Amino acid sequence: MGKNDALRQRIARLLEEGRAQQALSEVRRLQKKVPRDAHLKLMEGAALQALGELQKARDALKCCLDLAPEATTAMALLAFVS
Repeated sequence: MGKNDALRQRIARLLEEGRAQQALSEVRRLQKKVPRDAHLKLMEGAALQALGELQKARDALKCCLDLAPEATTAMALLAFVS
């Protein structure tokens, strides 16, 4: 497992634990290395939604869908925050 994969798993765990602010910080740190990653945009959107930043969450999820139009999880979360 690569370092980025381990960080993605850590971010997912933080989101599951309700630690959205810490997850968002980790997402943004990893996005500096991999800026156009749909999965990171999805996790960013989920973290922002959990923090109540709904417009920013929508923007991140729309970007996720631009990168990966088949991302059904992003579609579902976008419907929830819209």
